[in-house]
Amino acid sequence: SDEVQVINEIVRNVKKRLEEISTDQGTKNQIEKFTGLSKGNLVGDAPIGSSSSNVSPLFGIKKRLQQLEEKLDFESDEVTRVIGVVGMPGIGKTTLAKKLMEDWGYMFLHTMFLDDIRAKARSLGIHRLEEDLLYGLMRSKHDGKEIRYDEFTLESLKDELSESKVLIVLDDVSEKSQIDMILGGRKWLREGSRVVITTSSKFAITGMVDETYLVPGLSDEDGFKYFEKHAFTTGSCEPRFMRLAREFVDYSRGHPLALKVLGGELLTKDEAYWVSKLGELAKSPISKTIHNVLRSSYDDLSKHHKDLFLDVACFFRSEDEYHVSCLLDSSVQGNVSEIRHLADKFLITICGGRLELNDLMYTFAMGLESQSSSENSASGRRLFNHGEIIAILLNKAKATKVRGIFLDMSDVGKMSLGSDTFKYMGDLRYLKIYNSSFPKDGEATCNLYFRDGLQFQLEEIRYLHWLKFPLKKLPEDFNPKNLIDLNLPYSRIEQVWDGEKTASKLQWLDLNNSSKLRTLSGLSQARKLQSINLEGCPELKTIHEELQNMKSLIFLNLRGCTSLKSLPQMKLISLKTLILSSCSSLEEFNLVPENLEQLYLDGTAIKALPSTIGNLQKLILLILKDCKRLTCLPDSIENLKALQKLVLSGCKSLATFPKIKKNMKHLKTLLVDGTDIKEVPHLLKRFDVNQGDPSTCSHCNLREWPHEFYTLSSVQRLCLSRNNFRSLPDNIRYLHNLKWLDIKYCEQLVSLPVIPPNLHWLDAHGCISLENIGSPLALILAETEHPHSTFTFTNCTKLDQVAKNGIVSYVRRKIQSMSDALAHQEKV
Repeated sequence: SDEVQVINEIVRNVKKRLEEISTDQGTKNQIEKFTGLSKGNLVGDAPIGSSSSNVSPLFGIKKRLQQLEEKLDFESDEVTRVIGVVGMPGIGKTTLAKKLMEDWGYMFLHTMFLDDIRAKARSLGIHRLEEDLLYGLMRSKHDGKEIRYDEFTLESLKDELSESKVLIVLDDVSEKSQIDMILGGRKWLREGSRVVITTSSKFAITGMVDETYLVPGLSDEDGFKYFEKHAFTTGSCEPRFMRLAREFVDYSRGHPLALKVLGGELLTKDEAYWVSKLGELAKSPISKTIHNVLRSSYDDLSKHHKDLFLDVACFFRSEDEYHVSCLLDSSVQGNVSEIRHLADKFLITICGGRLELNDLMYTFAMGLESQSSSENSASGRRLFNHGEIIAILLNKAKATKVRGIFLDMSDVGKMSLGSDTFKYMGDLRYLKIYNSSFPKDGEATCNLYFRDGLQFQLEEIRYLHWLKFPLKKLPEDFNPKNLIDLNLPYSRIEQVWDGEKTASKLQWLDLNNSSKLRTLSGLSQARKLQSINLEGCPELKTIHEELQNMKSLIFLNLRGCTSLKSLPQMKLISLKTLILSSCSSLEEFNLVPENLEQLYLDGTAIKALPSTIGNLQKLILLILKDCKRLTCLPDSIENLKALQKLVLSGCKSLATFPKIKKNMKHLKTLLVDGTDIKEVPHLLKRFDVNQGDPSTCSHCNLREWPHEFYTLSSVQRLCLSRNNFRSLPDNIRYLHNLKWLDIKYCEQLVSLPVIPPNLHWLDAHGCISLENIGSPLALILAETEHPHSTFTFTNCTKLDQVAKNGIVSYVRRKIQSMSDALAHQEKV
């Protein structure tokens, strides 16, 4: 009610005034008694802020507190609000909750801050925590006096407490059961009560709270202030340490505890120590204080999830979320929840579909992996140091219990290995042999040699990536039953393997630039394949019809397969992207998968498209560039209602464009430069080409531009270079959305009309016949004029004096416009 709000405002003002005039401990105790915020209410730790001199201020807490207060809506007494406060360990959740209690506790007759619930639940049991909460709330009513446990039952406590609204903080909750047991449901909470639950696990509060507040890391500015507060005795960064300080702050990613601990370690140290410490951050174990805080979330994981976290940290630190989720747990294909569970614990982050691990968590994980390796973990070792890996490969006796190997060959010379190198690695799941400095156009040589062949009984292998694989095929004893991703770029293989093998889990196949690959047989069982990349395989002549069984195939890349002449009839119902670019021997194209979205046929030898092309109702992109034998397009192309981009550039045998009767309203880009089309495509006369890449009719030998030009009212970019027309229509001035116009090398162009008012890029270079331009050069709209225009008239040798004067006049006005804009900016 209004009266309650007025009373609350009066109480806040009185509390604030009392704090301002308090000069001794007696007054301080009076405030605590008045507000109900004695140390007994804040179990475990002293409150932060100006009222506690031994705790450092946390920069940026004011904004966080305001955001949390908005979710709690203290002004409303009509409902009970339960808010979850989530974030990674050490981010400041507890500090924020304490400050909230300190600022708002006076509004409630009963307050209780129940701290460290995760640890206490293990040591005391959950039932004891329910008692602590209820008796603590009752003590707050009696000024912190002890309450005898035999005076009340838990139910009687709830009955008495239900008569008044309460403020409760449950700190560091790790499981839903803890909330259920401690609160015992929410029925006894009076309307107007507020409950704040802090946790490092989103899952722990799912379905248990009304709203969630995600505590962000400190901003760069606040993080830097917090760091220098601990790193310098004066609390201010010395100029010579500025660059180094910024790097430490960047490493900490706004994590308050990391900033505080690192700052404390650097206090009073010289510049050489700072440089040394910075270089060791990613290599040496993380500070014990930070490690212990971060470890709390890790320790809550099951053994399975601990392995997944270390797999991500060691091998897949910045990768596609879906790809990694499929690799890490092949028992449940694409089980994204496995990865999401780690994200809910703030051990990893997922942004834009990518898995990320910041420097702080990476250092923490490396410490865990080092400890796991030294303890001879049953899960297996994760190896990524090339010196250690080479030693193990040469000493097979120590090669047992290896979970993953990522070997960078950039610093490894030629080496001959025995056929039984991997014989004892039965637990190996991830094997990647790569070269971080290898250019894609480099020579396909391999520094690993297996003169006696290779035994490859890796039944647990999920991820096999081997740059320049040295054998003609995968070994006969290789069992791909758990294989999900096979990546053998620039290899020497002629076929994947002998005969048929059960590869029922295989989803990704990449054999790009395998110059000897002749066949793709033996994959009839790989029915879950989603992506096949065979780019740059010039010896590949045919694609087996067994691909038609791959109903999950989404992506097929055959770019540069120069011996490929045709494709079999296949009903690839899931295919979205088909790339046949530079398949110079491909003469026929009859494959029309109904769900295709992107089709690349550029550089092929096709003469025509099938009439069924019009059935591709989802096709967005059609690239036919440099199809030099293409003579016509089917009329059915008008049925491509989703088409946004059509590229016909360089199709020099294409002389006509079909008459389009339907409105292809989604088409944004049409490129017909370098064709033999002498008449503007009728398509451009029927609808607006808008908001896309340039609409290009350059190098088409056009002699006349249609009078319907004005119908392109929404076009923004237009390329007409290298054509033969003598003039542009006067109504071009009405294209108010046109911003970019390219007419360079229009060598017969004699006159240029007044150009549109919003044009800010014009290139007329090489218009050697251009004599006159419209006067004025452009319509000027003061409200919309773009001050940074670029008009080019170089090599226009026949411009008359009037035209030159017009250009000079326009330039002067542009300079004045820029000057006015700069003056306005300075005033602002």
